[in-house]
Amino acid sequence: ARINNGGGNNDEIHIESFDNPVREWRELNDPVMGGESTGTFTVNKEDGVGVFNGEVVDVPFLKAPGFIQAVTYSGPFPDVSSCTSFKLLVKSTVSYEGYRFGFGTKHAAD
Repeated sequence: ARINNGGGNNDEIHIESFDNPVREWRELNDPVMGGESTGTFTVNKEDGVGVFNGEVVDVPFLKAPGFIQAVTYSGPFPDVSSCTSFKLLVKSTVSYEGYRFGFGTKHAAD
């Protein structure tokens, strides 16, 4: 992942690359709320990819989808406050347009 601070490629701030990751990544899912979603997140350094696999299942009592997430709490993170955009290179093996991406410390571990 790279964040752009308004200029060309030389102005990008590198956050992570899975060919040589600097952070510990893991998968989180929804069992706390009674959800049944499951997943895994692994790093394939040889191919330079993070592999996020899983299945989102409706939470029975909510009758709404649960969640799975790939997260990292490993820091420190570079200062990206001057950045104007975020660039990710991702690929899906299924046809789905509802993926969401979040970036921030609102729910970061202390």
